[in-house]
Order: sequence, then C-alpha cells, then structure tokens
Amino acid sequence: MKTLCISSSSDFAGKNLLLVGLGYKIKQSGYELSFFKPIGNKPHRFERTMTDADIVFFHQHLGLPIQPTVNCPVLITDALVDSSLALNGKEGVKKELYNRVRNAFNTLSETKDVVLVKGLGRFYRGGIFGLTEISLIKDFNWHTIIIDKFTSLGESVDNFIGVKKVLGNLLVGVVFNAVPLAKINAIKTKAIPYLKNEDIPVLGIVPEDRALDAVSLEEIRDSLQGELITRKDKLDNMVERFCMGVANVESSLALFRKEKCQAVVTSGDRSDIQLAALEMPLKCLILTDKLYPSDIILSRAEELKVPVLVVPHDIIRTMNKLNALTKHVGLATPSKVKGAIRAVASHINTKIIYKRLKL
Repeated sequence: MKTLCISSSSDFAGKNLLLVGLGYKIKQSGYELSFFKPIGNKPHRFERTMTDADIVFFHQHLGLPIQPTVNCPVLITDALVDSSLALNGKEGVKKELYNRVRNAFNTLSETKDVVLVKGLGRFYRGGIFGLTEISLIKDFNWHTIIIDKFTSLGESVDNFIGVKKVLGNLLVGVVFNAVPLAKINAIKTKAIPYLKNEDIPVLGIVPEDRALDAVSLEEIRDSLQGELITRKDKLDNMVERFCMGVANVESSLALFRKEKCQAVVTSGDRSDIQLAALEMPLKCLILTDKLYPSDIILSRAEELKVPVLVVPHDIIRTMNKLNALTKHVGLATPSKVKGAIRAVASHINTKIIYKRLKL
C-alpha cells in the first residue's frame, strides 16, 4: 500500500484540483484507490450518515468506495469543538480521536493499492483535537505534496522552504498553482533552480485558468439556495466573473464594463442597477434578500434571455458564497472536474510522483 498526502500552505490553494487529477491518473494506471480525510471540515449528510463533503465528491466523481466514518473518522462539528474545549485538552480524549484516525487509516491501507490523503492545509490545524496535520504526516510517514496558489514569487518560495524544513524527506515535491502567464518564465528561470538547490522538486506549474473558476448557473442556484424565475433552460450557463452592484448607476455600470461582468449581484429593490446590469451581456442576474424584481425588469430579462436568480441572503453573504464557490473544486462544482483532470495531465510531472511512491 502507498500513501500520498496533498496539503497546502494556504486556503483554496488547489488541493482538490490536484487530488482529482492524480486520482484519475492513478485509477487509469490500474491501481485500486481510496480517499482519506482524517479531519473533515465540511459536514455533509450521505444517506443516513454525516461525513465530509469531499468524501462524497470523490465517491461520485472518481467512483471511489465510500465508508463515511472510515474515509473521514473525525468530523469537525460545533459539538466536537465545544466538548474539546470543555475537556481542556485532556490527553484521554485526544488519544481516543487519534486512535479513531489510526484505525480508519489501517482499514483503508489493508484493502487498497494507493490511499490519497487530503490535509486541511496549514500544519497547525487540528491542534485542538491533538491531531495537527504535521503530527499525522510524520506519525504515519505519508509522502506529501504541497500546492501553493501563486501570489508572489518570493512568498511561494518562502512557503516551500518552510515546508521542506518541517517535512524533510517526506516532501515529494511542490506545485505552483494559478500562475499568471507573465510569471511562468520567472518561476522556470529563478524559482526552480533555487528550489533545486534546496532539494525541493517542483512537480508542476499550473497556469491561471479562468475556466477553472467558472461555475454553472445550476451550481450557483443550488449553492445559494436560490429560485430561478426566468430562463430555466439556461442552467448550464457557465459564469466566471461576478460583480456587486450597490452604488449609483453610473459607477456600477462603469464597474460592470471594466470587469466584463458575466453575473451581477444586487439587491432585489434596486431596479435602477438591475436595468443598468441588463445592458451588459449577462449570463445571470442575482437578486438578494429574497426581493423579487418588478414586472419591467422581468420583461426586459425575458426579452434579453437573461436568467434571474432570487436568493435569500444579503449581498455580502451572497458574494462570500460565490467567491468560495469559484475557488473550490468540490461537491458543489462538478463542472470543474474535467478541467482539473486536464490541468494535472498537462502540467504535473506524475513520473516523479510514481517513482517516489514506487508505483
């Protein structure tokens, strides 16, 4: 049995993108594969059992077997956090949680060729339960890949050096993700040679791809728990850019044009901004606070074949949910799976990974 852990130095770095692509590749190579998330942070009901949404996602999209409490032995809930705090970090409680993780991992290890492990990202997480990511990686000797969403050359290299000092030989390599095209050459000519001197293999550079940020109107509707009141035939519309309309009409319209907005989020009582938004080639108009538009807006939207979605949340919460949706490859965004598989196939050196795992 071989184990490969995917973690990151920040949130929304691309862990699921890498896991989906590698999982698909490993399965295509003929290996029996399973998915393990020792600490779940996305509670989700599967049939009659609570588990983590990532477990269900990989079950549905890679056909991986699912045993909810085995694939995710510790699920973070308010009740678990409260009880851990109330018990003041008692070692007996931490030991019980650790044994739960160990027994679940051993069960998976006995039946599969490869176990893919997803970390929460950032090695200190899980400390409240006595299950920090770094302690699990070291205790179980998991080969680990770190993926970093590019912000700057110096920050990414700094993150990777820090990870190497902590993981040592358990680090298989690192991946630069969502890199602007203008920065790729600098990574190749400056960062990769520097990291090579630090004994840190660079497994790939995944370019920035707006298509990987795109989500379907159906996914948006479901995530926002919204009601589509026009053009229900447009659920497969793919949306990449969201804008918020809250100011006056002139400034909002200037923003929409500058950002090339494909979906505008505004309050259901702002008919002026809604009309301005409909001047754009929109793929969706999202109205917040469960406020329905006027007949004039509905008529204009129908004329232009623009879907109108009414959602129950305020504008800030709606935008936060949309931002999370665009950054994540998960249960709410199955449309991104093919893109993730293509990205890994095109930009990740799986030969190095296979060699380290002795596959």
